[in-house]
Amino acid sequence: MEPPGQPSTSTGAFVRSDKQPQSADPSSSRSTLPHIRPSDPDDIPICVSLAEGTQVFTPPEIIGLAEDLEAIHMGLEPDDRVLTCEQGGRVAGFAHYGPADIAEGTWYLYWIAVRHESHGQGLGQSLLQRVEQEARDMEGRLLLIETSSLPRYEATRKFYLRGGYRQECVIQNYYRDGDHKVIFSKRL
Repeated sequence: MEPPGQPSTSTGAFVRSDKQPQSADPSSSRSTLPHIRPSDPDDIPICVSLAEGTQVFTPPEIIGLAEDLEAIHMGLEPDDRVLTCEQGGRVAGFAHYGPADIAEGTWYLYWIAVRHESHGQGLGQSLLQRVEQEARDMEGRLLLIETSSLPRYEATRKFYLRGGYRQECVIQNYYRDGDHKVIFSKRL
């Protein structure tokens, strides 16, 4: 995990947003419009389990996520925010974001994850758009996202590009040899 106050390596669980929710069966969770709300402490274990279920993140990253979410809900990170996305009465995703400490109007998306079986339904895109809007509402002008170059993050990187993000740079061997940091940005 990153040092305190730094973006996590784990932004961007595999989320796909190229398909819209189906509306054929209004009783199915696939057809239910997502409800995005501020997270509460009861969401912590669900969000951690959800991220773990993506099978993208390492055990230390999952531990770091749990610590991050607990710190936010304990008031130790007062500027950070967490949104929970519900679909069909069940938590289907979450996003953790906050302002950069020393930059005016710059925000970071630290985590975003969608339940594996909900991929491709537009939930990740809905969460990301809500994060962007909330950052704009707080005078945000730039949103940054950092992720890994490993093959298991390929869908993540494509998701950001489809969302209008620009790949700004790659820092070689940042996380470990052969695992580079890829930084994306979007003007809000």
